[in-house]
Parts: sequence; C-alpha cells; structure tokens
Amino acid sequence: MKDIKTKLSIVYNELWPHIAKSEKPSCKGKVLEDSVCSSSDLDFLLSEAKDSFKIEEDRMKQVEQKANISIGITGVIATIIASLFPVLLEKPHLLNIFFFMLFLIYSLRTITYSIKVLRKKYYAFPNLNDYISYSSYEAKSKIIVDYLNATSFNRSVNNEKTDSMQVSQESFRNAVVCICIWGIMKLLIISPIGCFF
Repeated sequence: MKDIKTKLSIVYNELWPHIAKSEKPSCKGKVLEDSVCSSSDLDFLLSEAKDSFKIEEDRMKQVEQKANISIGITGVIATIIASLFPVLLEKPHLLNIFFFMLFLIYSLRTITYSIKVLRKKYYAFPNLNDYISYSSYEAKSKIIVDYLNATSFNRSVNNEKTDSMQVSQESFRNAVVCICIWGIMKLLIISPIGCFF
C-alpha cells in the first residue's frame, strides 16, 4: 500500500509540479561575532566570506536570466498555439479542447512562476561604511559576520527563487509533452478516422 502511495505521489508531482513547503527567508541562524573573533586568520576568513557572498550574487543573476528566457520561449509557443485556436473553433472536438486547455494551464503556470522569480526581493548586503570607526581587527570581524549573514539570507532567497524556477521549467516541460501527445493523437488516431476533422 505504501508503495502505491509513493508511486501516485510521484505521478502527481510530475503532472502538477509544485513547491514543497519550506521556511521563508529570515535572519535566523545569524553568525555570531564571537565565533569569528576566535579565528586566528581573519584575512583568510574575510576572503572566503566575500567569495561566498559573490557566489550567491552570481547565482541570483543566473536564476533571473533563466526566468527571462523561460517567459520568452513560453510566449512564442503560446503565440503559435493561439494561432491554432481558430481551427479548434471550426471543428471543436472534446479531445482537442481538452489538450488545448491543458496546454494553456501549463503555460500560465510557467509564466506565473517565471514572473515570481523576477519579482523584486530583498537581498542583504553588508554596509562597509558602518565599520569606519572600529579598529582594524574589530572592523574585519564585524565585516566578516555581515558578509556571512548576508550570504545566508541571500541563499534562502535564491533557494526560494530556484524552487519557483523549477516549477516553471517542469510546467513548461508538461506543456510541450501535452502538445506532442496532442499532435501524435491527431496524426495516428483522429485523422485516420476522419469523423473528427
């Protein structure tokens, strides 16, 4: 019984991709300054913190570029399919309408989740001007803490955007599969019968 539920769950997730519930980005899990101050090599730690911050910044840009591409491709395909809409109206058939509506639903989900990725989100950035009055050692340790906290927060935001992008891509895949199945059924089943077109 458990095996059947697992398989049904997999089928459901493939047919209707969704984001698993997770925590919203927050400032929890902040790095404590005491843990950074105990490190002996602050220069190395600062360099690593900056690199980690830069990686998350680059990741954000990549996800947003993919979302832009996804919206563009979906728009082109939706335009092509929309041009087929008059054919559906001339000779409506339940199977044609079903696949067309399924395609529209998946396309709308693709666009919705792609736009969700592109929505403006708050990203954390360390403010280096805050540390001018501190000594060199104190400033370095505070800057390291800020970089690590900002990286942690940005990672949460990026993970949320990545999840939305994954749902968008899976919905797009389902839309393309839907059109392929529709085309194959038209060629192999409906057209030879002749009574539907």
